[in-house]
Amino acid sequence: MESSDDRLFGAGALVGNRVSAAGETEDRRRKAYEATKSDQEAADLLGMKPFTFTSWRTSRGYPLKNPKPGLRPTPEELETVQRMFGEGASFEVIAAHINEHRIGNRKWLKTPGSVAWNAHRLGLISREQLDFWYEDARKRKAAVRAKGRDAFRSGVLVRDGNKCVICGARKLLEVDHIIELWKGGPNIPTNGVTLCRGCHKLKTSPGDDASWHSFAKRYAAVVERLGFTTTYGLCPDHRHHYLIVRSGKADASDKSTAPIYS
Repeated sequence: MESSDDRLFGAGALVGNRVSAAGETEDRRRKAYEATKSDQEAADLLGMKPFTFTSWRTSRGYPLKNPKPGLRPTPEELETVQRMFGEGASFEVIAAHINEHRIGNRKWLKTPGSVAWNAHRLGLISREQLDFWYEDARKRKAAVRAKGRDAFRSGVLVRDGNKCVICGARKLLEVDHIIELWKGGPNIPTNGVTLCRGCHKLKTSPGDDASWHSFAKRYAAVVERLGFTTTYGLCPDHRHHYLIVRSGKADASDKSTAPIYS
């Protein structure tokens, strides 16, 4: 007959095996990322779906390998990273400065992670320092999201009547941070709105079609009622559609600006 000690030992061994397996999986994915040139190659090497690998990569803060030409940093961007890093600025501050002043490529919003990667490419930090920063950033992001997450989500859903504020849908609802957390937006209901999955995708992927323009007009009206200011349209310099949201107290140098480019 099995004793209670035997059962406890078996349960402990099971937990230990699961932790070990998770560590091995993490290590295999990291090595595949380092050894390959794209998410597709890494996913093929690991025998998994590319979307799953991409989700893992982005959750760890690792930048895209061999980005399209429109995503490569320009000499102006790299010079800005080198200069500001030398002045003691954090990667978050550098990314905000590049986005605010539209330095270099504006195909996509620059993130602190991409700035960190460029700092490594420039020889400003070692690979070990880069990995440490990515892991620390992942933990900080998880901690911010976890703090008050339930209160934030429930508060926004209740205020919005458990429906999308744009189209009125009641299924596949997501709570959108008006000013993203990584841009300094707070994890509180006044910084959130309820969107269905389709409308949320329109916010994060601006485009030159009637559905996006209709969404942008409605979204602007909703968030302006919450005290934010918005600007949307086509950038004349870079020919990209954009949706910019600022806090009500924003001025030209406000770091909480959240531009989203197509």
